[in-house]
Amino acid sequence: MRRVYDFPDGYHGKTKKKDFFEGWYFKLTNKDATETFACIPGVFYGKTETAHHGFLQILLGKEVGYHYLKYPTTAFSAKKEELDVKLHKSHFTKEQIHLDEQLEDGRNFRVDVRIKSPFFWAGTRLNPGSMGFFNYIPFMECYMQTCMMRGTLTGEIHIDGREIDMTGGSIYIEKNWGKSFPKAWVWIQANKFEDQTQAISLSCAVGKVPFCGATFSGFMIGLTINEAFYAFTTHNFSKIELKLDQEIPKIIVWNNKYELSIVASAPADSFILCKGPKLEGVMYPFVRETLQGQVEINLRNKKTGACIFSGRAEAAGIELTNRELFNKSEKK
Repeated sequence: MRRVYDFPDGYHGKTKKKDFFEGWYFKLTNKDATETFACIPGVFYGKTETAHHGFLQILLGKEVGYHYLKYPTTAFSAKKEELDVKLHKSHFTKEQIHLDEQLEDGRNFRVDVRIKSPFFWAGTRLNPGSMGFFNYIPFMECYMQTCMMRGTLTGEIHIDGREIDMTGGSIYIEKNWGKSFPKAWVWIQANKFEDQTQAISLSCAVGKVPFCGATFSGFMIGLTINEAFYAFTTHNFSKIELKLDQEIPKIIVWNNKYELSIVASAPADSFILCKGPKLEGVMYPFVRETLQGQVEINLRNKKTGACIFSGRAEAAGIELTNRELFNKSEKK
């Protein structure tokens, strides 16, 4: 019999009554990277019933806008063996998104898109999903899954009657669940690279992870170039060096075959303060995210020194939260 952790895309909270959250993150960018949105449906169970609620977070990248919509937990449902989430009038799957909600400022926000040509982070029974065998450890505060590295969109988004054509655009999907977000992390996601002749997507997460009374820097970094996939993770014994210079994270990660460098930046006034779960049993505004980031990457073959890919992306997602808890230069 397969356990729930064998299905990291699905819902893990069927038996949870308190101290639990689960949220799915959908990042949508139009074809020319002038409009980027993030939609995060989920559910939160605090320490008391009055804190329990379903939620939908909406990030409007171009206008640096943020909306947190709350619903009773009865308005939320999700399947445990696949990505299929319903919240109020909205429905999210790996094939399509239908969202029709009123924002806090009274505007109507509607998403009707379909997803094709998906590229998934492949897993195995031993290492399900992007987090690998860490999925089977029952006492971690936070789990993460990259559900879809990239996909191509058809359809449109409407904001109070203004239509944004999303056909030819891209989507990225991930999720988190557990008791609390990490104390500190760096997150970078990009799939709108200047090189339009290739299908490229980057997912990068580095976090301060509490474990057995100590803390370690866990990381999951994946890169797709057409049909090739390069994974650098804690559980596949890759190594990482992270430097933080103000708002510019610089990351070098490597294994026996490849080395990947990542440099990300964004305008200081483009960051949005979003809510995230804390151990105190609250959803608290401490997650700093931008959808206006720029990312430069370089992938090389370690043995030959040859450059496999070098390029720059726009409309990248970047989160820098409690970055002061990372050392100026940290190696693992």
